[in-house]
Amino acid sequence: MSAISCPPGASVRAKEIVKRQMNEIHCRADRTFCFVLLLQWIGGIVAACLISPTTYAGPSASIHPHVLAAVFLGGAIISLPLAMCVLAPGRVLTRHVVAIGQMLDGALLIHLSGGRIETHFHVFGSLAFLAFYRDCRVLITGTVIVAADHIVRGFLAPTSVYGSAAGSQWRWVEHAGWVIFCDIFLIYMIRQSVRDTQHIAERQAELEATADVLRTQAAELEHARDEAIESTKIKSQFLANMSHEIRTPMNGIIGMSSLLAGTKMNEEQREFTHTIRNSADALLTVINDILDFSKMEAGKMAIEEVPFSLREVLEEVCDLLAARAREKNIEFMCSIPPILDATLLGDPTRWRQIMTNLVANAVKFTEQGQIEIRTTILEEAKQSVRFRVSVVDTGIGIAAADLPHIFESFNQADNSTSRRYGGTGLGLTICRQLTELMGGEIGVTSTVGEGSTFWLEFELAKVPGGRADAQVAVRKELDGKHILIVEDNACNRLILREQIQSWGCTIEQAADAEEALNLLRTSGQRPFDLIVSDMQMPGMSGLDLALRVTEELPHQELKTVILSSSTETILDGEAERAGIVSHLFKPVRQSLLLNAVRNGLAATEGSRMHRQVLPPDRTGMERLTVLLAEDNLVNQKVGVRALEKLGCRVTVVDNGRAAVEALTTQSFDVVFMDVQMPLMDGVEATEAIRASESGTERHQVIIAMTAHAMAGDRERLEQAGMDDYISKPFDLETLRRALQKWSDAIRPAQPEPAASPADGLELINEARLAESSCGDLDFEIELFANFLDHGQVSLNRLRDALRSGDFSTVEGIAHSLKGASAAIGAERMCAAAEGLEKAAQRQDSATESLSERLEAEFEALKSNLVTRTAPEAA
Repeated sequence: MSAISCPPGASVRAKEIVKRQMNEIHCRADRTFCFVLLLQWIGGIVAACLISPTTYAGPSASIHPHVLAAVFLGGAIISLPLAMCVLAPGRVLTRHVVAIGQMLDGALLIHLSGGRIETHFHVFGSLAFLAFYRDCRVLITGTVIVAADHIVRGFLAPTSVYGSAAGSQWRWVEHAGWVIFCDIFLIYMIRQSVRDTQHIAERQAELEATADVLRTQAAELEHARDEAIESTKIKSQFLANMSHEIRTPMNGIIGMSSLLAGTKMNEEQREFTHTIRNSADALLTVINDILDFSKMEAGKMAIEEVPFSLREVLEEVCDLLAARAREKNIEFMCSIPPILDATLLGDPTRWRQIMTNLVANAVKFTEQGQIEIRTTILEEAKQSVRFRVSVVDTGIGIAAADLPHIFESFNQADNSTSRRYGGTGLGLTICRQLTELMGGEIGVTSTVGEGSTFWLEFELAKVPGGRADAQVAVRKELDGKHILIVEDNACNRLILREQIQSWGCTIEQAADAEEALNLLRTSGQRPFDLIVSDMQMPGMSGLDLALRVTEELPHQELKTVILSSSTETILDGEAERAGIVSHLFKPVRQSLLLNAVRNGLAATEGSRMHRQVLPPDRTGMERLTVLLAEDNLVNQKVGVRALEKLGCRVTVVDNGRAAVEALTTQSFDVVFMDVQMPLMDGVEATEAIRASESGTERHQVIIAMTAHAMAGDRERLEQAGMDDYISKPFDLETLRRALQKWSDAIRPAQPEPAASPADGLELINEARLAESSCGDLDFEIELFANFLDHGQVSLNRLRDALRSGDFSTVEGIAHSLKGASAAIGAERMCAAAEGLEKAAQRQDSATESLSERLEAEFEALKSNLVTRTAPEAA
């Protein structure tokens, strides 16, 4: 803001202030002199009565003339000044009349005392009193009056003024001299006081002028604020419209390129499609960054605090970006301490956004070497945990001069970086702002050419309960198992050791295949139960190591879990010869690694290898009926093709009114509802559907599809009655996740089918179970629990096999479940597994429905176990 200067009118205003203040002083002095004059009159009468109350003429006495003079002459002297003070306060004439009265009052007092020297002090006191007017002219009037009094009375009655009958005729000059001396000093002080008053008035005038300017500026600022608020509203509306208008065609580009990538193409066509998709993703990232930045600048970014798993968030980020790292042959690692398996309170969406941004940057700026997500515990309390998450890369690094500005808006390390790698320069700014909104800290250390470390520090509250029971069960199952980790990367070895040790296993490590073989040959009295090996190692690969183990140490019957940093596949024949039971891709989810270890420990000769499919092609939600309400033709094509690829049967309408009408004539498992449509938009249509459901038990699952991405969209859609929403542009994976998220509501669990009298099968044949457990109730429950634990692992593998269409694996798992369920007397599950086994042999499409029946029977068995253990728990 510019400096404030006083306008020329301030000097005029200063004069007005001085005039007003002086008038107030004069009026106040007038009021004061009313009391002083009255007091002096009364004092004169008292003095006259005390000094000479009576006079004597022979034997008779009478009132002394002094008393009469004090009464009547004193009253006459003060009457006019009192009248003027009352009737004309503040006037110039009033001041001079008061001065005359005050000085005559003093002369009367001198006269009453017979000219005693002490009473002359009243003259000087009177002058001092008159100085309160701050008017030098009043002193002159008073001086003239006292001088004239002394001259006249000095000639006519010297005793009344000088106390002697014979005094010098020039004695009045001496008195006048002292009075003038006093006047000079008083006049000097009055002028000084008046100057101070003028100075104060000038400052006040300047302050008033400044206040006027400030009021004017405040009014201007208030007006500017109102304009800014209105501009923000317009900008928000513009951004919402821009989001919709850009995302709608982007949905066509991304959706169609995803569908095109799933068709048969030659290499050149595949490269073109890949380029289109990458360009569209880059443009969408720019759009999302700008919108997020705008929301935070406007203070519209909301932060949630809900229970979530930090491990799951980090593993999801790894899953999302691992493919990019594999394409560049970058080693990708993720280290998460077991402590962080606890459920925490925070905003998983914003955590995912921050970590995705940081890891994506690491992948973007790293051409070779490795990337590690490293999590360390700084402090743990009973109800909270403070930790640091670091993203460490071996990329291009950041110059020291650029580090202080790296989190600033629209900033990148240098201009050449933005030209080479692209980006808005907003990603790290958004990370910083989100981190601060959630109460955390963010920072970076870096060396040019060696890499960077971006770190986050947070303290999050723990949710009571967590996963303690599941961890105890895992430790009980795997306690004491002896695992050999073979990994050439030291960080990966550390991560694997921490993960597997947390399950109760004992660990030994080898940095390459030769060291591993030496450990295996000398294992002696403590043989290994399983090998977990990296695939890509110098000298001898993980596959070669597994083959050598089966050739040289066949008596150990060791199985191997392979972890790979590339998409290189292992043939089924090779896997069978090498005893490989699982093939996972780095960075490995803890849950997948746990299942792989369990499968490896339980595997028998001839067990087929479990593959981690990248990416899965099916959702497990086949044959769903879907109503797609979408007015844009391109989005209709994308949605229909993607949903049909997921196995859904799709009906399309192009407006909300048609969607409402379609639901009155036909039932659908789920509705994907566009928000902006003609005739009736998605919000109005949803409100109409919810109104029709009022008073019934029906609830249609409605998932909004919106191209808007502004604050308040979620709340507005939820208020309308929508269950969830997906942002455009959407693709096959977006639709898959939406269907999986709402799978329970879309396809609720069917009630357990009652045993038909015709087949006579029981959920549990108690006699057969008692026979297997030798009548030991504790062992019976333990046997039952072990069956369910291993059964859950088998069902997980079964789902993966169904998704990949691997009928051979389905057949093997079904056969294994059939035998296990028969052993404990689970007759209905045994029958379901047998039916699934036969259908898989025929590669019949009925395997899907039969697997659902198998899982339903398994859930019924789990409920039965709860019933059995309830009495003991009580």
